[in-house]
Amino acid sequence: MEPRKLSLIIETIKKEYSEIMTNPFDDLSNEEVYHQHADLVCACGHLVLAKERKQFVVDKYNKDILRFLLYYFNNNPEAENVFPGKGHKLHKNLMVCGEVGVGKTLIMEIFAEYLKKTRNPNSFINISVTEMINYYKVHNHLDKYTYNENSTNKIEGAPLNVCLNDVGLQTHLHFGTDTKVLVADFFHARNEIWMQYGMYAHITTNLTATEIKEYFHDEHGRLEDRFKTYNVIHLKGKSRR
Repeated sequence: MEPRKLSLIIETIKKEYSEIMTNPFDDLSNEEVYHQHADLVCACGHLVLAKERKQFVVDKYNKDILRFLLYYFNNNPEAENVFPGKGHKLHKNLMVCGEVGVGKTLIMEIFAEYLKKTRNPNSFINISVTEMINYYKVHNHLDKYTYNENSTNKIEGAPLNVCLNDVGLQTHLHFGTDTKVLVADFFHARNEIWMQYGMYAHITTNLTATEIKEYFHDEHGRLEDRFKTYNVIHLKGKSRR
């Protein structure tokens, strides 16, 4: 290949790298900007709960998690310092753990709304295990929630960022369908998508990180290793229902 063509390829790669490394987000290290975004999150919380005639409450149990998520979804390195020693990283997926009713799914619904309102590229869609299983029963595949190949003519598909809610609440068999196998298939596919496309698959679960590893344990330890790609967040407190 001619040196000139090689130089053009190198320049193209440098441009692509620069675009990836450029941070298009507001600087939440600025306290004024941070509080504006925090107010917006609270407003989205009120909006999500309006159908229940409730208001979103920030308290000692969720305030640090909300702070972490604000930094995290806006690609701010401060996210990695909110919970010292936990090893949280911006490039990892989220695993929000907690007892039933403490507000795990609610928080992800609020941030889905916030990210949509701000047109944030880290926006995601919320799905439940039950919804995914029902889709599988009709279509006999999970493509919509994994590679999303049916939505495009491109061979590589068009995967989206998603959050799978209520992992662990489902029974082992759902009207004859083995949910454990399907959820495991989802995790395997989404791990590949995370590695190849940088698209996220967050989860909420009533299991602890240890319990979820045990639940999906296999003799090869494949899923256990994939769970290393998650920031584990523990939401405590009493039921908000």
